Amino acid sequence: MNLLTAEQVAQILNINPETVRLYARQGKLSCYRFGPRCVRFAAEDVEEFKERFRVEAVDVFVPKACEMARKQQGRLGALARFPSLQAKR
Repeated sequence: MNLLTAEQVAQILNINPETVRLYARQGKLSCYRFGPRCVRFAAEDVEEFKERFRVEAVDVFVPKACEMARKQQGRLGALARFPSLQAKR
């Protein structure tokens, strides 16, 4: 088992080390405590954390695509919540 410091995990996740420690305190990221100040993270747990919070990329809608959706559906549906994505009239 490969153990990592909060700084190493922060570099892998591209976040602040304090955020890594916060996630450990909140139970979002598993850790090993070796005394009150020595905390280590298993590389496998970090990878699992990354996968658990992975978000798939979504298509970017352009005004032309919005106009086509309006014609096909007769309404904007989910796009109505995003005025900046709606086609200009």
